[in-house]
Amino acid sequence: MRKLQAQQQRELHVLQQVGRFNDLQPWVFDGKHLHRLHPFFALQPAVHASAREKIRPENLHLIPEDALQLYDVLSSKVDLQTLAPEAYFASLPQGSWNLSMQEVQQWSKSVGEAFDRAARDVQVAVVRELTEEAGAAFGCIEEDLREGSRQCLEARFGFLVERLQSADMLPAIVFHDSRVGCEGLAITLGNYLRAKVEKYRRDEKIQYKIEALVKQRDRIPVPEGRVGKDGVVMLKPEEFDDVQQRKSLDAAISLLQMIPREFTVTPQGRTQLTDSELEEEFDEKRDPFNPGHVLHILLLYGIGVHHAGLPAVYRQVVERLFRMQRLGVVVSTSTLALGINMPSKTSVFAGDSIYLSPMQFQQEAGRAGRRGFDLRGHIVFFGLAGKKVQRLLVGELPRLEGSIPMTASLALRLLMKAQVLPQAEDFVSQAVARLASCPFFCPSKSIPFQQAHLFQFFVRHLFAEGFLGPARQVTDYAGFVAHVWWEEPGNFALVSLLQERGILTELCQGPRKNLVAVLCNFFHRRPLERWHSRTRLKKRLKSSVVELPPLPQKIISILRRQKAKSMLQSVIWQLQRLVLSLENPNSALPLSKVQPCTSTPSKALRSPFMMLSGRKNDFVSLQELCAELRDDLHLESEMFPVLEVEPDVRAVRLNAYLLDFYQHGQVDALERDNKIPHTEYWTLLEDFMFFLRALASVAKHRQHRVRQRGEATELGEEVIVGGTVERFAKSTWSALTSRVKTLLNKAMREVVLAEVEQKVQGKVEELWAKGKQAFSQAQQKQREQMQRVLEEVAQCQARQASLTAENERLREALRTLSSKCSSLPGYVPDSLASPGSTLAGTPPLQEEPNYPAPFTPIPFAPVGDFPSYAGEAGLPEVPVMPLASPGVGAPGCPAPLSLAEALGPPAAPLRTPLSLAESLVPESDVGSPQSQNRSFSVTIAKAPDSELGLDVSHEPGGKVLRVDGIRPTGAVKAWNQQCLASSTPEQAIAVGDKITSVNNVAADPVKMLKACVSQQTLSLEIEREGPNTSPVRSGVLRAEATEFIPRTGLEVPTTTDD
Repeated sequence: MRKLQAQQQRELHVLQQVGRFNDLQPWVFDGKHLHRLHPFFALQPAVHASAREKIRPENLHLIPEDALQLYDVLSSKVDLQTLAPEAYFASLPQGSWNLSMQEVQQWSKSVGEAFDRAARDVQVAVVRELTEEAGAAFGCIEEDLREGSRQCLEARFGFLVERLQSADMLPAIVFHDSRVGCEGLAITLGNYLRAKVEKYRRDEKIQYKIEALVKQRDRIPVPEGRVGKDGVVMLKPEEFDDVQQRKSLDAAISLLQMIPREFTVTPQGRTQLTDSELEEEFDEKRDPFNPGHVLHILLLYGIGVHHAGLPAVYRQVVERLFRMQRLGVVVSTSTLALGINMPSKTSVFAGDSIYLSPMQFQQEAGRAGRRGFDLRGHIVFFGLAGKKVQRLLVGELPRLEGSIPMTASLALRLLMKAQVLPQAEDFVSQAVARLASCPFFCPSKSIPFQQAHLFQFFVRHLFAEGFLGPARQVTDYAGFVAHVWWEEPGNFALVSLLQERGILTELCQGPRKNLVAVLCNFFHRRPLERWHSRTRLKKRLKSSVVELPPLPQKIISILRRQKAKSMLQSVIWQLQRLVLSLENPNSALPLSKVQPCTSTPSKALRSPFMMLSGRKNDFVSLQELCAELRDDLHLESEMFPVLEVEPDVRAVRLNAYLLDFYQHGQVDALERDNKIPHTEYWTLLEDFMFFLRALASVAKHRQHRVRQRGEATELGEEVIVGGTVERFAKSTWSALTSRVKTLLNKAMREVVLAEVEQKVQGKVEELWAKGKQAFSQAQQKQREQMQRVLEEVAQCQARQASLTAENERLREALRTLSSKCSSLPGYVPDSLASPGSTLAGTPPLQEEPNYPAPFTPIPFAPVGDFPSYAGEAGLPEVPVMPLASPGVGAPGCPAPLSLAEALGPPAAPLRTPLSLAESLVPESDVGSPQSQNRSFSVTIAKAPDSELGLDVSHEPGGKVLRVDGIRPTGAVKAWNQQCLASSTPEQAIAVGDKITSVNNVAADPVKMLKACVSQQTLSLEIEREGPNTSPVRSGVLRAEATEFIPRTGLEVPTTTDD
């Protein structure tokens, strides 16, 4: 470019931008989850290289997260104190931690250089540790790819899009190199979302809601109204209300009929598309919106497809909607990577392809990361093997080279342009000069000289072959060559046959297929593999020839004579002139590059080193000349208009796919016999038809000019103009129609099968939903019954707890009464001790066996300053309250007091009632007047958000904690309720108990208190004193009725001290 601008006297300045405006984060999808892919995964094959070689290429970019991860792993193996972030970035101006991208990239580069300086075993360990997760993910992918690449992609594509949507990585472009595969992936994703929508509508009963709204709308009368003078419909007030109500119902129905946004892939913050919006986007005349077209329906889900085989209107709609961020996923071929303005947030590489090269990967990955929208772009590998991903990440990009070398056809077209535009001869000369001096296909210092000599050589050759006249004017046959210039050297071979009078006429008088066979040897040559030829010989195919038959001997002799006549010697002569004109001839040795002391100009075309073996300029073919040419000369055999034909031993066997199709017109036979892939044969046939039309056009033009001059044309030209093109076009159209019918039948069959399968699946899902609903109803009923039972049990437990509390109150009242009565003088009255007598408000006492005799009352003695009352003249005698009855069989034994009968209904209790007499049984016949202390252990677990629920105290210098109260909420209250509900009520913690140890902490009340507060599980050692403190009787008062659960409760009168 600098040379071209210098020729026009303009200075060119090149500004090179290194790096991106935002980073790219690579990911890999293993079928279930997204995994971060460290770029060092591409270094796994290189770690086994020689220790002298650098394994990290320069184009391997590290984003900040990857560089920090590399630093963490590398710093654990080598010393990287100078690269520590807190030390490296401390030298920034003013100690700022607001780091720029350039500063972080410089630090990442330093970390990479530290990795390069590390030992090879350290590098191997670092790479292995960094890529362990990615290696496992690619292992799962390769396992899934064994089932088939397309099946793997379609089965897991829906899960991938869900992961991208949940990670806020949409919109995304999914690159896939097959047109059919692009549509298949999009349809698969649409079916996946449609199934979720149908399930949602069945679960939420959307159809029933729509029908109810429709019935409600139909019940509203349609207002008739009247049209006013200005054309406005006039409505009554009640009719206006009906119209508003119908509109609101229509809006509700439309809202229910729409696809829920959560089941689309529309990007966040954007509304989903509607039918009316798509109708506005499409062209009503050329390609209107079709609600029945599957690709049009996918747009409602936020899914688009883009490839060259789709209608232009649809592709333009997809491009506009994607730029408007109304589409979340677009499945495309590599067309979107060639400059179309459709940036995305994520680029997904779905499936492998032979066309996916490092250059293609860079182009497609560059679509990710929208400038001004995304701080970071993402690339996701889906369905690619690990080795292919490694080559894509570190593969070298090809050099930018042109593909327009100097050829005979190009020289002829330039001369024709100069002749057609004589006034623009200067511009043509400048174009030729630029093309000769600045070729893009092979930049070198000697190339401009070679281009100039080649142009001179081709002009001489065209003049010798009759394409140019003495005054540099073109002849009639030059049109054949220039009109089909892309088919060189076949175009020059065909003109050679036309120049030989009678050859094509004789060829066309036979079967028409002979002419087609000659054209197939000249144009669109496709090599035939040897294994394919052997397979044909074994199968002996009847419908196809497969291998192209050789050319007739006369045509071969003409082509050989043309080649041997002047081409090779002319090239050698022209190249010798070129060598003599070079300023610095290449005479250095090939390995050491040592130049001789003196160099004499030589015409040798081979290297001087090779000429020491005796080889001179004795080339036998152009292929040998181009292969053994000296290093400073660059030639290719395709530059010369020579068609190589070897009649005896044909080195290249040609595929007869065009001739076979001309005869039978079956594309299936091309795929079966000629081994032409189904993705290529339509393109090949179309290209050959285009060539035949171009050839017929130029032949027709030449016939018209020849007839104007009154000359006769050959039969071959008339056949080219007429029958061959028409026959081939007819065969192609017939095959295309048959193929389209087959594809349509297949598509219709698939549609019917899909519809039947969908209905069956819907019916199965409906039955399954009904079964699940019935099962859930049964479960709900069972849960309700269980809840009622649990509530009843809870009520019983609460009643039991209240009875236990009431029992405790009665026990305390009895203790108080017993204590008071025991201090009064007197005796047991006969009225109270006689059989059949009862206490007030209590049933008769029952007999209790083995009960001691009544105790002796203690006489009343004056104390202090009280007056002394001696004899019976003092206080009246007060009978003592009998606290126990005699043993079994004793006379005058009162009936025992039944607590169950006192607190329960007349009906029989749920359990055996516990009598009060049983509660008053003494511990033993030989018991001491005062009971002994008793110790037991309990383990209580507190919830994290609950308290223990105890009020405790301790004396100064004491070693135990005394229970002063139990709170209504807390772990102790729950423990007591549990003990009362079970068969161990004696382990319930009561007021007055002493806590001697908490979690093996004893004799230290302060530490025990801290343990109670801080720890969740408490092991308590409790010491309890005997409940009887009276010195009169040796029994222990017991009034426990925790096992009794009454049906109903009665109010028990409160006992007072009076």
